[in-house]
Amino acid sequence: MKAKSLKKDVAARIASILKEKGWSNNQLGREAGLPKSYVSTVMAGEANLTLETLEKIEDALKVPIIRVLKPKLDETK
Repeated sequence: MKAKSLKKDVAARIASILKEKGWSNNQLGREAGLPKSYVSTVMAGEANLTLETLEKIEDALKVPIIRVLKPKLDETK
């Protein structure tokens, strides 16, 4: 999988979780302690996320990081 595609896939998964929670990108930024401009870059699928940033997103969303990194098991079949 190419890096650009992976970034877009991760952004789409985060967007899906935000929708489930009824959160905006701004709320994710506030909860994760990330600048609004950086969250915009993440959500556009352009950011190279570090492990530390992924951990902040995981903590803010209160979901296992694997949910952000991998598609649901039933989507892979």
